[in-house]
Amino acid sequence: MLSRRPILTLPPANIEVKYCDLSEAEKDFYEALFQRSKVKFDQFVEQGRVLHNYASILELLLRLRQCCDHPFLVMSRGDTQEFADLNKLAKRFLHGGNGSTNGDSSCLPSRAYVEEVVQELQKGEGECPICLEAFEDAVLTPCAHRMCRECLLSSWRSAAAGLCPVCRMSMSKQDLITAPTNSRFRIDVDKNWVESSKISSLLQELEGLRNSGAKSIVFSQWTAFLDLLQIPLSR
Repeated sequence: MLSRRPILTLPPANIEVKYCDLSEAEKDFYEALFQRSKVKFDQFVEQGRVLHNYASILELLLRLRQCCDHPFLVMSRGDTQEFADLNKLAKRFLHGGNGSTNGDSSCLPSRAYVEEVVQELQKGEGECPICLEAFEDAVLTPCAHRMCRECLLSSWRSAAAGLCPVCRMSMSKQDLITAPTNSRFRIDVDKNWVESSKISSLLQELEGLRNSGAKSIVFSQWTAFLDLLQIPLSR
């Protein structure tokens, strides 16, 4: 018998956690976002609707986690207007931060709604209602709802057909229209680029590895963060 040998033998994994301190501007931005999120959560508690709004609560936590990577992930999103009271802190980070259809599935969407979706597509705005992230390989359903292709297909029991997670309209895989977005940020992040504390620490680590002759692979839970990281790496 022929023995099977691995193509590449990897050394044992060595996990090292490194902490980095946020700049004052980043701390202020995070604290303001935290307080706003706390107000929303307290409202759910007072209304006795915490379990009915668990998706919204998870999104609040998601935004706080993203803020620790880079404030751009929050303040330059398509829903930035919801955080209008953070504008002053956002400007401070940019300029002064020192851290380098309704439920009836028989109803077709109205023309006005479709036009609104098309305008959002052209501007690259919005987020997937399933993963609450910027669209990754977005598709448009016959009922004019957008979501990540993989998110939608994963929600179906059949690989060929299923229901819209938003309005429960029945559709097949062939009914989907590819609707890629041009940009997931509202501002020109390249032109207005500011390094966050986490990115600065990561760049220092990568530079040290490169000087030692080692190669690196960078992982992130959010592809939007990798889009941001592309800017300093390209430079």
